Amino acid sequence: MRSSTTPQRSGLIKEYQASPQRTFQAPNESDEEEDSAVYIDEDDQQYNDNQNYIDEDADGMTDEDAQYDDDEAMDDYQSENPGARTNGQRYDQRSSSDLLLSTPGALRRSREGGIIGLNDSISQSLSRPKASVFGSIAKDLYTRIPPPDVTEADDLVLNTEAIITRLYDQGIGASEDEDTLQEALMTIPGELTNLWEDYDRNTRVYDSEDYTTAIGPGPKATDFQKANYLAGLALQIHHPQWESDSFGRNRAKPLPQVMLEWLDDHHNVFPSYLEEVQHHRPSPSNSRLFWSTLFDSLIRGKIVAVVNLLKGAGWRHARNDSDVPGGQHGDVGFSGVALQNVEEVARAAVEVLGQCPAAHGDWNIRGSDWTLFRLRVSQALENLKSFAEGRNREPPGSNAYGRSSLTGGSGTYSKTAQKAESKVPWHIYQNMVTLYSLAMGDATAIVEVCGDWVEAAAGLLVWWDEGKDDRRLAFSRSRDAYRASSRGSDMEYYLRKLRRSFETATDKTTDFAVNTADELEVSLASLFEGDNEAMVGFLRSWSGPVSSAVAEVASLGGWLPQAEPQSLINMGSLDQEDLDLLGVNSSPPKTDGVKDLTLITYAKSLTHRGHLRKSTPSGPSQASTEGWELAIAILGRLDSTTRSEEIVGNFLQGFPLTSTAVVDKLWRLLNESGMSHHAESVAEVRVFSPCWM
Repeated sequence: MRSSTTPQRSGLIKEYQASPQRTFQAPNESDEEEDSAVYIDEDDQQYNDNQNYIDEDADGMTDEDAQYDDDEAMDDYQSENPGARTNGQRYDQRSSSDLLLSTPGALRRSREGGIIGLNDSISQSLSRPKASVFGSIAKDLYTRIPPPDVTEADDLVLNTEAIITRLYDQGIGASEDEDTLQEALMTIPGELTNLWEDYDRNTRVYDSEDYTTAIGPGPKATDFQKANYLAGLALQIHHPQWESDSFGRNRAKPLPQVMLEWLDDHHNVFPSYLEEVQHHRPSPSNSRLFWSTLFDSLIRGKIVAVVNLLKGAGWRHARNDSDVPGGQHGDVGFSGVALQNVEEVARAAVEVLGQCPAAHGDWNIRGSDWTLFRLRVSQALENLKSFAEGRNREPPGSNAYGRSSLTGGSGTYSKTAQKAESKVPWHIYQNMVTLYSLAMGDATAIVEVCGDWVEAAAGLLVWWDEGKDDRRLAFSRSRDAYRASSRGSDMEYYLRKLRRSFETATDKTTDFAVNTADELEVSLASLFEGDNEAMVGFLRSWSGPVSSAVAEVASLGGWLPQAEPQSLINMGSLDQEDLDLLGVNSSPPKTDGVKDLTLITYAKSLTHRGHLRKSTPSGPSQASTEGWELAIAILGRLDSTTRSEEIVGNFLQGFPLTSTAVVDKLWRLLNESGMSHHAESVAEVRVFSPCWM
């Protein structure tokens, strides 16, 4: 159980040790690999699976986030927290033939003209973040894991493929309209997330030990559960679901709201604490967990619950952990003037927190309502200090945010004297200061009350007021230049802030660190850093259908790095004599992009899978689809048409054409996938095999 005074720390400060020898080489990182599958040739081992993408702006997360350029009042509040440790259609409506169609014409046009998705500037900023701190560690971890077999149920595999097929049909079909693609990306990722979540929930074997872990689905989680845990969050971050606001308008959920909902569903180690405190007798404030639960609830966005908890705290029976005149340490409850004063400061907190925009469902923390709310909290803090400390408090602007209460020797009076003369019991005063600190967005207080780096990173994303911390830097520049750096889409802003929040939560001055020996923690860190290549790499090592679907959505959405040639020289401008003189190979190594590598890996695994049948609520199963059929359909969606036809050609060389039905099915599939050359070869085989007639 969590302590009533100090939140649990992860304690996961383990050092990662790279293995001297990899037990597995990814398909594109090995020159030699033996594979028992006869369907797909292994000559693609020369392709590299990793490209390092460095943001052209090395300081891509500077001070674009300050919100208080014109508000001098925000200069007055500074953090001094006690004990601070840091500075459409469903699958069952589609035929088996429809399932294997992926609009090959549109695919080819998208390959030739570039991915249709976000505009170029946004796409580049999303797919090429700053270099990842954990990049090399992540790559060494996920490349050591052999490709997984396709062990998921037939329904999961077929339904995932059906949703992705519909993404291509609706998103880049005949219209090639970017708005059409964006509309498809509003709904398709959510369908995938719901599908995988339902499958996880229905197949999970619950174990009490699962709740002892702080990060991830549990120590005994299957590879699919790990993939679902990571992929669900990745899709929600980049393609948040839409909902209606208080005015009936449709809008995408802001990332702070997405992260809070994900925390509640997937990272809630103590889900019953709030209910336990609310029903504690004789009163909630009598519980040892009252304040820690109050802080945790605020960090997790449960504003209404925090307000109600303060309203019904029952201060007359509160635990009295303060040494104030008229009572002894450990006494229970307050009375007289002390009770009146406690109730007064609690009413003030209820009033100001009730004005938080989030209490009305507004999590757009960049909005003016949030700016006004932080100003109100700042004023409420000043009022608290004035009421509690009276004439003996340090003046505003002296960086005295709780300092006289915390450092002892500051000001005219000693700490003991200040405690004695405070109008509010000292521990109530200190905890109220912390509560206001969290609401104002003080990074020190936020990290202090969180239980691990995931919760801290999410808490900072939601509550951290970067504008306050960046004000001095902002005023050292021209105001126009600073405001220009603050512009940008909400998506860009939130992704930058998520990365900065993660870096702050895991800074060396905090108690938190990513366990670099844990694949799931490193994969989550990669996602928070914006290293989507590493994130997909981990998914690729856990689940074929999940990783391929995420790679395709990310590629169309513009947040997955694309393949680039290794050579920096434009070979088209040089003849062979020039190349010989430079000592350059005229055929530079080819590279598979992250998407293509992921799809190739999944397709290989599918060739080992037999028949897949979609179950129905009643009656017999639908007609079966063979694993090799899905494999060819998936290979037909590679970004590189050359690679697609090359691998399918290798597949055909070893494919046993055992019957007319198989030949007809293969011929039709190749034509539908846009590989007419291979379809003609299959047709010739049929013509010269009269025994099948």
